[in-house]
Amino acid sequence: MKNLIRLMSLAVALVFTVACGSGADKKSAPASSDNGGTQSMSLTGWESGKSGNPIPPNWQPMFRWVANGEVDSMYRIFTDGMHFMIADQGAATPQQARDMLRGFYRDHKPISFSYKHNGQSQSGLAQYAIGELATDKTNYRVTMVLQNGFIISMEYELL
Repeated sequence: MKNLIRLMSLAVALVFTVACGSGADKKSAPASSDNGGTQSMSLTGWESGKSGNPIPPNWQPMFRWVANGEVDSMYRIFTDGMHFMIADQGAATPQQARDMLRGFYRDHKPISFSYKHNGQSQSGLAQYAIGELATDKTNYRVTMVLQNGFIISMEYELL
């Protein structure tokens, strides 16, 4: 039920973003394909293709940023009106999201990141990806949604 509610909230965020035209004047997001399975990345980068399910090239930088806690790199593609959550704490602006991520990575040293799945919305306007981040304290499911090359939704959910 919790996952259904989360998926519904992501769908609402996507519909809202599409209806408002957020980022419509910016560059287009790279295309994404629907892949299952997992792939891990180390904290100094990651290897492609070991599991038979390589991380799609358009997601590689973002997964590396999450795995290494590269907050300023992530922040460059945050957009106004984005949905952002860490556990049950949300941010209203990209600057607040950046500050929350800085605190998160300061308090939760990343150990590994595993790619799980990616795909795109039925309309093709947005792409999503899911992975799992292991930290020194606990593990998180990380879900990102991109539209026009910018993050419109990002969640770190406790596992």
